[in-house]
Amino acid sequence: MVFPKFLSIREIPQIITIQNPGGRSYTVEESKSGYKRKQTFTSKCFPKCIVGKYIGLSRYIDGKIHPSYMLEATKKNLRLKGHKGFDNGPDIMHEICQVLLAQEELLVARSITKNDIDKISFDYKLRPRYWLASCERKGSSDYTTRFVIHYVDCYSEDTLTLVYPSGNEGSGNNYIRPVITLETEITDFKEDESLLI
Repeated sequence: MVFPKFLSIREIPQIITIQNPGGRSYTVEESKSGYKRKQTFTSKCFPKCIVGKYIGLSRYIDGKIHPSYMLEATKKNLRLKGHKGFDNGPDIMHEICQVLLAQEELLVARSITKNDIDKISFDYKLRPRYWLASCERKGSSDYTTRFVIHYVDCYSEDTLTLVYPSGNEGSGNNYIRPVITLETEITDFKEDESLLI
């Protein structure tokens, strides 16, 4: 993959393809996921050429603006359960994307989040069911707390209650959808917050 060092906003490609680096793996331990056994994700979770759809601009830590793309989802599900799944799920998703996809010309490889979905125009019917690396604690009418983690299915964005107030442990099983940010710098960004994810 070869991307230009600089682009104007109007030159940003809407669809890109990146190469799968290959030969990589990441193992999720039971102690992190809450699931009863280890889960190993390898480069084979993605095709050799991975298609990405432009979803917006990202401001990097140096203040520069770069294009970001939502990639195809993994071919393998991540299982999460209970408190451990809730607490560690987003970090696990980000780590899987980073380990399997990091390469030259990419600033960031991470999991898609609820914030991304809230910012982009989206056709749910075309998507497999996958996690959003976003979770929250919600109070309920009896002043207890529900622990929820977000996911997207073919109908809408939804949340999965992983741990109920009673202490019963919920679980979930969804794909992971990466987001990458290119090193390509956008030269004519005019502080339009609506373009940022």
